[in-house]
Amino acid sequence: MGILQNILVHLMFSPEIQASMQASVEAAYKTKDVPVTTQFMLRNFKWIFLFSLIIPATLFISSIGLLKRKNWARLLFIAIMAFGIFWNICGFVLNLAMFPTMSDMSSNKPPDLKAHFATFSIVTTVIGGIIALGISILLGWIIKRLISPDIKQEFQVGP
Repeated sequence: MGILQNILVHLMFSPEIQASMQASVEAAYKTKDVPVTTQFMLRNFKWIFLFSLIIPATLFISSIGLLKRKNWARLLFIAIMAFGIFWNICGFVLNLAMFPTMSDMSSNKPPDLKAHFATFSIVTTVIGGIIALGISILLGWIIKRLISPDIKQEFQVGP
């Protein structure tokens, strides 16, 4: 799926479309209508799609190496799991940082809508935090198991 997404993104977004998107982002930036994170994503969407292909491909390769009891795969898998924890924490912090921006975007809306939007934002932030915590705990447990002496011994090169 990641390969197909990257092919489509790189084929469909011609330089003209990219220039138009860039102009729209710059115009929105001047009026402060678009959050900085959205601007970043629009400016770098090709790199983001490429990154979303590289990480799962690396995870797939290291998983095969794990099954074959290769120590390099164990170490790479540990690094990917640690990166996953970092990614979840950063995503949650980013969500917290975007919360005030999202509230500002609803400032010219009716009071009822603002109240519903505030409730929705709080609920999604709490649920996102619980999910990020759960995933981080799971990844931490996997790392703990992979660095344990008994598992480490399985990956040592024998005589």
